[in-house]
Amino acid sequence: MKWRIVASTNDNSSIPLDWHPLPPKNVKYMLGTGTTYYDWSQKAMLEVYDDYCVPIFGPLTDKINQFRCNFLNVNLTSYLISLDPSPFPKCCVFGEQVFHPPEPTFLNNMFYNSSAALFGKPVDWWVLDTDQNDPAEPFGYGFYPKDQVSGYQTPAAFWFRTVDGFSIQYFKDFEVKKPDPSVWKLPSYCVNAPSCGYL
Repeated sequence: MKWRIVASTNDNSSIPLDWHPLPPKNVKYMLGTGTTYYDWSQKAMLEVYDDYCVPIFGPLTDKINQFRCNFLNVNLTSYLISLDPSPFPKCCVFGEQVFHPPEPTFLNNMFYNSSAALFGKPVDWWVLDTDQNDPAEPFGYGFYPKDQVSGYQTPAAFWFRTVDGFSIQYFKDFEVKKPDPSVWKLPSYCVNAPSCGYL
């Protein structure tokens, strides 16, 4: 599944539910692209960030985020793989069971928020915002209506809190198929990888 990410670069309280699809004029932002691979049967997920790493490490205007990266979740462990020079080792363990692929039934733990149009199509938004002490909340997912042929609800977007407000991934080219097994192969330089020292 391909996606485009919109990441705010100045601290703000504007959540992506109010973006159409870009933030309001007072919010500065950066654009990027990437790809997500997912296989719940393997408890595995890979996120490929083409332009800059997921904006959770520091201000986007600072070089700390200005490197391409992959997040590989395999064997109940999250690996951060830096594709450019970065403040982290080339491969490091970002957390054990900290970041993990969402279960297929994860919406059971979220709450319906609203319905709206996104890129000319109706979208149902689901949000989790129940713990004011959880720095990851609020976050939300958007889904297009169930496809009459496949029976699946196609994911439309995912928005989440980052260091400078919020970011959102707008999804496209969603395919219901297992990724090639090579996607989950852990690079040799990740064997015995050190901790990223971040979480």
